[in-house]
Amino acid sequence: MSNCDLAVHLHFALFDGTAGYLLKPPEMMIAADDRCSRSSNSEVSHEAGSEDAFWPPPRQSLLCVSMDVISLHNLPKRGERRPRYNGSHGACHKYHPELSGTSSPPDRMNLSSPNLTVSLHPIGGFCAVSKTLPVHVSETESSTSTVASNGMNAAFGETIHCVAAEPHASFLHVTMADGGCDVAYTSCVLGRLRRGYRILQLRSVLGTRIELSYVLVRIQFGNHINVWPTPRQLRLAALRRRNALILKREGEGSNSVVDARPSAPTRLSTTSPRLREVLRSVNYGNEDLGEADMWI
Repeated sequence: MSNCDLAVHLHFALFDGTAGYLLKPPEMMIAADDRCSRSSNSEVSHEAGSEDAFWPPPRQSLLCVSMDVISLHNLPKRGERRPRYNGSHGACHKYHPELSGTSSPPDRMNLSSPNLTVSLHPIGGFCAVSKTLPVHVSETESSTSTVASNGMNAAFGETIHCVAAEPHASFLHVTMADGGCDVAYTSCVLGRLRRGYRILQLRSVLGTRIELSYVLVRIQFGNHINVWPTPRQLRLAALRRRNALILKREGEGSNSVVDARPSAPTRLSTTSPRLREVLRSVNYGNEDLGEADMWI
């Protein structure tokens, strides 16, 4: 039996509202077909653009989800538990009630001082969280300021921007903390959010919904220019630079001259035994490096 940790949170968010099945992104299925065809016929020549037939593909723009965190309502006091048993899976609570928790009053009269943390967890592709636009750093987590002694109707009034290259493969995880300890959370797929004023139903650390406890937010959508390369693009760039250095050291003829201008790609000769050895030995992520990877 698994603990109700972050992995479980994201698992339930991914399959929430489904029958247990999800379609792969279209680019992922195209990429799989492309890899199969390349591996079955190594003699097939590919165009330079085929190097991007992998998932996640390069994106020129990112989806920007701006979330105005307006207020928090009815967060349980310290020691208080208000599990909500009804819902689509309400019948499950009667089998192992200890996993859902039981109702209990607060053990002390101290008021909660909550703060909210928003984080993104991608299956693939670039993502970042920031309080300002444009986004300049690749941080994936951001927190609001703490509202002192008010967990019943805490007003935050802050905006957090979430950008993602693959919004339907990125998870939004919202955590409520009190005194440095996580007391409630909610999670969803970023691409499933809808525009406008929305409420995020909070769950206890056991994963059970908390009665009458939610966060009021306003969701807006926009676009953000993507200036971050994919890991595959970085790996291929590093490999090409290594190839160019090998050719330069071996001093092969004019056919191996490397043009430093990015606007004029130069074909590299593969007649060097040392270069062929490097190309065979370097295999990033079990990817077939075709002729297109010889362009810089």
